[in-house]
Amino acid sequence: MFFRLFVLALILGVAWQVGWRLWRIRQKREALEQTHANAPKQGKMLRCAQCGVHFPEQEAVRMDDKVFCCTQHQILFQKKSDSDSSH
Repeated sequence: MFFRLFVLALILGVAWQVGWRLWRIRQKREALEQTHANAPKQGKMLRCAQCGVHFPEQEAVRMDDKVFCCTQHQILFQKKSDSDSSH
């Protein structure tokens, strides 16, 4: 009789552990999915004509067919182009 109670308690303990671990895995997965759902969507990446750094398209500063990561690099590129064309 004691052995049967022991086996039953052991089975219930193992079942509880398995259930608890599955529940924790599901909780972590749901939290991860929620984090990914709230993350900003990244669009196309562009390369700055001045420094070569890649950056998101929505941050681009455009001049003719060139793109820049900031207005300072656009100005530097213009100055460089102007000085190159004057020589």
